[in-house]
Amino acid sequence: MRDMVKLPAFAMHLSAGVLSRDRSLLQAGFDIYFRTVIMKAQFLILSAIFFVLLSCKKEPEEEVSLEGDKGVSLFFSSNRTGNYEIYVKKDGSLVQVTDDKNLDSWWLRVSPDGKTLICYRSRAINKNNNYEDATLWSMNLDGSDAKKLIALDDNQWKAQGVADWSPDGTQLVMAAIEGASNRWHLFITDSNGKNAKKVSSRTSIYLDPSFSPDGSKIVFSSFPLGYNGTDLAKLEIYTMNTDGSEETRLTFDDIRDHDPYWAPDGKEIAFESAMEPEYLDVGKWALRSVEPDGSNLRVILHDGHINTVPRWNKSSEVLYFHKLNFGAPGFRIYKVSKDGSGLKQLTSGPGHYDDTDVEVVD
Repeated sequence: MRDMVKLPAFAMHLSAGVLSRDRSLLQAGFDIYFRTVIMKAQFLILSAIFFVLLSCKKEPEEEVSLEGDKGVSLFFSSNRTGNYEIYVKKDGSLVQVTDDKNLDSWWLRVSPDGKTLICYRSRAINKNNNYEDATLWSMNLDGSDAKKLIALDDNQWKAQGVADWSPDGTQLVMAAIEGASNRWHLFITDSNGKNAKKVSSRTSIYLDPSFSPDGSKIVFSSFPLGYNGTDLAKLEIYTMNTDGSEETRLTFDDIRDHDPYWAPDGKEIAFESAMEPEYLDVGKWALRSVEPDGSNLRVILHDGHINTVPRWNKSSEVLYFHKLNFGAPGFRIYKVSKDGSGLKQLTSGPGHYDDTDVEVVD
């Protein structure tokens, strides 16, 4: 789907994001029937999306300012120039960080000391979020001194992605399809990508890990204990110690959950959920949160659109994320207060493209 150059950005991103992850899950041992379901879903997505976009003509957007966000740096990935590159927006100025037409650069994270950026890169011909073609890189915040940290061959992985920093900057946690089990598992490495250690143990699927603020735990998405089916609605939020012990399930509602991130103050965990998964076969996605003990599960933002990959600001009061309004030309970066108020668009501009994978430095 992503090879269809004329395809609207909406369809292209969803194929690379939600459905690309699903295709990777299929490679982790799911059956041929489910592969057929995904292929049919992709066809239905194309048909529905073309109908929606053709019936929703909008005036070109102007690039918005960061008024009210003075001193905040927004790093994000965008295909506004063709392939996916990393940009940073601060105090009204937009600067391109990476520049390589042969590579897509995506899923970026800034180190706790604010000096180093990690991201995944894959061949541009395969389009972004291609976990099966991903290599992990590090670089300075201006894009200089780029170094490859982890190639798939380094650990006999079949796919890798979603790396994040430990709070002290000495380690990385990530998910990868290991060759031995052919399933997604969680791994912790040194900050340079060396000495990968598997920390997940169940015969399941483990996705979307990140550290707790004190570095003692990992929060992630996984299937429940004993479940070996293919229903993605079974993906729930869990925590465990960094050595893999004491897995604790936090959500119990059969709503597909992804990308959990602990608030810096340690009081709650924000994530995204497919609240209406059948809508246009891609679903309406909401931002939700839960406390670390599993209590006070609540909705932060459910407005009938696609809201994904929430990232907290330093005060634990605001979430930054990428959002697609159905009928809009593509994903854009937004912010919202943790109580669901103050929704504000932070990136825009003319054309069909996607701004995704936001990282906030404040």
